[in-house]
Amino acid sequence: MPADKRAARSMPRDLLIAIGAGGVSSLMTLSVVTGSPLSFFLVYLGSLPLYLAGLGFGFKAAGVAALVGAATTAFSAGPLAGVLFAGVSGLPAFMVTVLALRNRLGPDGQTEWYAAGNILALLTALGAAFLALAALLTMGSDGGFEGAIRQYLSDLFAAMMPQLSELDRRDMTDVLAPAFPGAVLTSWLLMSAVNGGLAQWVLARSGRAIRPSPTFADLDLPPWSALLLVGAGMMALFGPGSFEYVGRNLALVLAAPFFFVGLAVVHALTRRVPFPGMFLAAFYVFVVLLSGFAALLLTGLGFLEQWACLRRRFAGPDKGQEDE
Repeated sequence: MPADKRAARSMPRDLLIAIGAGGVSSLMTLSVVTGSPLSFFLVYLGSLPLYLAGLGFGFKAAGVAALVGAATTAFSAGPLAGVLFAGVSGLPAFMVTVLALRNRLGPDGQTEWYAAGNILALLTALGAAFLALAALLTMGSDGGFEGAIRQYLSDLFAAMMPQLSELDRRDMTDVLAPAFPGAVLTSWLLMSAVNGGLAQWVLARSGRAIRPSPTFADLDLPPWSALLLVGAGMMALFGPGSFEYVGRNLALVLAAPFFFVGLAVVHALTRRVPFPGMFLAAFYVFVVLLSGFAALLLTGLGFLEQWACLRRRFAGPDKGQEDE
């Protein structure tokens, strides 16, 4: 059968898969209203079907799945919920798919795929743009961006925990407000990266991945990522008024991809360890037990890697190279 006829016959199947993926993603996201403990995991993996559709069937499938998911969410929970679904899940999945499937023919005749580090950096830039847009939209409110966040948290606590006194709500707001936007967007970035990586892993194992899986130990960020982080840090340290608040939260978001680079450095260095699998398992237990401190160390390690090239200095040859 000619290739064009096979492609034409596969289009309805791909379209149905994309529509189904969008519907499932919406249902997983909306499961939060049930209040079930399982809903937390369903919501966290809510964009996984979108990535599966995109990385397995192309960017058109990702676009259809994102649109169906947003429309289903809007129909079920209102227009605002649909817009949030599109921004939180649909747009990132579509953007990552388009970037991940970009490729070109290298000088040696081999296909070169768009680097995973560049995708992560651009996804982080999207999160930073969301934060900057929120800051601009709340500029005219009482207290600016920080004031709007404090008011939101106070209203949220009043609705979810009405038994709390006003003093307790104020204390909780004082604890969470300084880094709340950055923490939310960092969590979103982690969620997007985990869903995208998990989708690629599943598709590669099933033989349906369009592109080969990148090697995590080789993850690297473009130089402008470090420059943006330094700029946000300078704004946090020296920015006047609300600029300090925006800069602090921007720095938190822009530091997140360096955490992944720090993990990549550890993965690369384990090539010189006798039992790398056991070492990595013990290391991840350490990361879980000392989550905050370990995350800070790994982020610092990832940032240092951008300038010191630790993997090139200390990592030994991989097994493939040793066998040559």
